[in-house]
Amino acid sequence: MMRFLTKLNHNQQISQDIWLMSCDHHFNKPVLPGQFVMIKINKDFQLRHPFSIHRVDRDHFEIVYAVVGDFTGQMTSLQKGDYLDVIGPLGNGFTPDPQKSFLGIGGGMGVAPLAMFEHHHPRPQYLVGAKNKQQLVLEGLPESRTVIYTEDGSRGNKGLLTDYFNDIDLNDQGVFACGPEGMISKIVSIFRNSSCQLYISLEAVMVCGLGACSGCVSPLLKEYVKVCQDGPVFKLEDFKIGS
Repeated sequence: MMRFLTKLNHNQQISQDIWLMSCDHHFNKPVLPGQFVMIKINKDFQLRHPFSIHRVDRDHFEIVYAVVGDFTGQMTSLQKGDYLDVIGPLGNGFTPDPQKSFLGIGGGMGVAPLAMFEHHHPRPQYLVGAKNKQQLVLEGLPESRTVIYTEDGSRGNKGLLTDYFNDIDLNDQGVFACGPEGMISKIVSIFRNSSCQLYISLEAVMVCGLGACSGCVSPLLKEYVKVCQDGPVFKLEDFKIGS
């Protein structure tokens, strides 16, 4: 983990209220899928906000963000050459077993960290879902290996992404899931008795990102732990029965 000022390379809208931002990176260690950064965009008193690292290469990292409030609204006005104050990479990530088949699951903005698996597994498969095609995030995911669900049927299969598991057998594979609390609860229930190695990245409100404020404790977990410090990636056995 380190703090650095980074220069913005591009900041573009890719879907309805969803933007893709690329910045120079100065990370001092390799980034794993599921890790995140805390970002501040001006010098005034301002709380940092967490964002999953979407992709990273030798010189740059990307985040995908949805415009849902004042902070992300301000982010859309940033232009090439502007600077951001970044702390990261933060949290515990996850690397899948390359010898096993692997499925990355993302609901809503939980899709953001999935593209990282393109560099950590020889042929990952993906399952993504959103309310409609305007809110789908498919950046960095090969179409031939991605199953899509939209609640209104405007793209891909109609329904919830968890419907995918109604008619398939769960084999011994690696699975990573990220998304809203309701989806995560259903995923935990579906995989509870399977032989799959399930890892879940939790979404949580974070103020510090360093474990100091205890503002990101999740009710889904058995223990009183901090999502930013002890996660955000957790194993299936960390979740309450019936979550």
